[in-house]
Amino acid sequence: MHTITDWLGSLSGPVVYAVVAALVFFEDTLFFGFVLPGETAVFVGGVLASQGKVSVYWLAVAVVLAAIAGDSVGYEIGHRFGPRILETRPLRRHRDRVEAAQDMIRRRGAPAVFFGRFIAFFRAMMPALAGISRMPTAGSSSSTPSAAWSGVSVSRCWAISRAPPTPGSNTRSVGSSRCSSPPS
Repeated sequence: MHTITDWLGSLSGPVVYAVVAALVFFEDTLFFGFVLPGETAVFVGGVLASQGKVSVYWLAVAVVLAAIAGDSVGYEIGHRFGPRILETRPLRRHRDRVEAAQDMIRRRGAPAVFFGRFIAFFRAMMPALAGISRMPTAGSSSSTPSAAWSGVSVSRCWAISRAPPTPGSNTRSVGSSRCSSPPS
């Protein structure tokens, strides 16, 4: 984590926003979240914002726009390519989790998409699964879940990074969120 933070911290603000936004976008669009979750990128961006290396406001704007765009493109991919996506090798290994997500969409509809945005595996899968299930786009790729997740994630990561470390460790916590982060 320290190496990633140092590398991103050495870049200019616009490049940091672009890298974080790209990772958030690809998490929702191409299931890239299985390799490096967008939330990890948002956390690193929050650390940099807490250190004054980037603006927390511009970071939030970049994350919101990337999440909305990623959800929209992920929905369209699911809508156009349908069940063929589910037969790809990476997703076959997670068949039980994919079926649970599909079941959640069938039972709950738009609320499943909203709350799925806050669960890592579902966040990566939900836009495409909503497209596969032919949910109306107003309920599935609306900006509300993306904006809510983005705002909560950026502000949580920024607040955690600014919190004083727990005595005797570099663990920082805000409310029930706890993490190990590099000291500023």
